[in-house]
Amino acid sequence: MPIGQEKQPEQMNLIDINLNPLDMKSRLNAVLEQSIRDHWNLPALSNYQGETFTYGDVARQIAKYHQMWREAGYQPGFRFAICSRNSAQWSIALLAAFTYGAVAVPLLHEFTPEMVERLVAHSESKFVLMANDLVTLSDCPDIGPDDVHYMRHQPDDLLMINYTSGTTSAPKGVMIPERAMWSNMAFAEQVLPNLHAGMNVVSLLPTAHLYGMAFELMYEFCVGIHVTFITGALAAPVILKAFKEIKPDLIVVVPMLIEKIVRKGILGQYNGAKIKMLRKVPMLRNTINRKFRDGLMAALGGQCYEVIIGGAALNTEVEEVLHEIKFPYTVGYGMTECAPIIGYADWKDFVRSSCGMARPAQRTGRNPRARHERDVGLLQERGGHASGARQRRLAAHGRHGRHRLGRQHLHPRTHQEHAAERFGPEHLPGGNRVGGLQPALRAGMRRRAARTPPHRPHLSRPRCRNRQWSDGRCRNHATS
Repeated sequence: MPIGQEKQPEQMNLIDINLNPLDMKSRLNAVLEQSIRDHWNLPALSNYQGETFTYGDVARQIAKYHQMWREAGYQPGFRFAICSRNSAQWSIALLAAFTYGAVAVPLLHEFTPEMVERLVAHSESKFVLMANDLVTLSDCPDIGPDDVHYMRHQPDDLLMINYTSGTTSAPKGVMIPERAMWSNMAFAEQVLPNLHAGMNVVSLLPTAHLYGMAFELMYEFCVGIHVTFITGALAAPVILKAFKEIKPDLIVVVPMLIEKIVRKGILGQYNGAKIKMLRKVPMLRNTINRKFRDGLMAALGGQCYEVIIGGAALNTEVEEVLHEIKFPYTVGYGMTECAPIIGYADWKDFVRSSCGMARPAQRTGRNPRARHERDVGLLQERGGHASGARQRRLAAHGRHGRHRLGRQHLHPRTHQEHAAERFGPEHLPGGNRVGGLQPALRAGMRRRAARTPPHRPHLSRPRCRNRQWSDGRCRNHATS
């Protein structure tokens, strides 16, 4: 039987890149539908030491949700709130909402009852699932791969309202359109080519956060990966035991977890006086680093391609050890409004103390021309924006120091375009890596210094600190 509403996907004018299975001319639900068909008998979602669902089982559970919502009179676009710990049942309910056309409202299980009540009212949710309600549904429709058909979103359709933990105040609802989540899936397909169907991932992050949802659930489900959820408390012994049993091919964590593992596992011994002395011997340094790296990899299952760290700054001491032993780690950067990725680099290209490369702009069906014309109109209406133009010029020349390495200095796109236009792409050896503009800026400053004659201040006046012209005069004393 068909699931949801059948609707042909709209043909969008998008980037023509060959992605399999994440074809940029498809939409999110089309890829979910195709993944279920292609991986029908493969394991999809599991609770650690609990129940396992194949992709076919997930499709039947989704069909049951759709059937209940249709019978209850809920139309696509209704708000659906879900509040619970990570579990396979939680993920199935979320996928059911996406494929039905509902607006998902994931809530963290740590929220107080009063907070949950307030957010449910604020989001205008009509259907709420709490932890006790998340069970494996019975009497599911008996369907096959050919019966799976899901509705198609438009790029600007509202997919989800995400309530962050409220760093600056109470949690705020971020409205995530379909194109935002979809562009993250397409980006992950480009930067994680080593992941494929049949691999394993252990989900540690809360899937109510976009970081965990996008890169521990949604992308893995799109390409046929088996995701295992630790449903209880995330104690280090339980996590390490799960790693050894499941042997994940990718690990996505927050800094606190990897710091705890490194500190308890290798940090004290690695920085001990004896090992420090032996590491100074060139012939022994590589052997010692390899031993520590292999030990840490074994603790994480021994099969992980890389560890992706995000959500906060990584401790400097821990990162120094990981970098020294050549451990395959990378640090990314993102925010909820971007659903969520902004900066990422493969561990082989990662620069220590940075937060990866700026994610390239991707066409997702939205026309950026309208926004450009609106901005031009505003500038013309206001008679220009001199101070803003000067800010942009100074930023392009590197005078505001925004190209330094560091997570708090991620302003790469505009400055790179300015610098590439002014100095040429051959001066950007780091590509679009955060911090890779320094050589270009230094080269440009040297060229300008060679062209500009030295400043000769007027003897009759104190030295002026204003910007100097090429002939040695300053703006305030141009009539001298």
